[in-house]
Amino acid sequence: MGLEVCVARLADSVEPPPRQTVSEWADQNRRLSSEASAQRGEWRTDRAPYQRAIMDALSPYSPYERVVVMSSSQIGKTEILNNQDGDPTPACWGLGGLRRRRCSRIPLRH
Repeated sequence: MGLEVCVARLADSVEPPPRQTVSEWADQNRRLSSEASAQRGEWRTDRAPYQRAIMDALSPYSPYERVVVMSSSQIGKTEILNNQDGDPTPACWGLGGLRRRRCSRIPLRH
């Protein structure tokens, strides 16, 4: 193996990951199992387009420091966090009604 090939391989291995949003990463890399989803196979953000803005706000290059989501239940918030790419980020979920709010910090891992 020549020096040029070694240098090229080394350069490829230290290249930073592509700049992409969480929704782009999920569309390219995420796979759903039959146990985890009624629609197994490749993740497609277009199945639930309302999730795109939330996922993209959680992207590493997003200008937002804090993302707050107020939504109904069972719309895919856990899947949004499962799709989050980049460094683990603490998340705080508010549970309960107007008078009672309970938050927990959940470390996200890949």
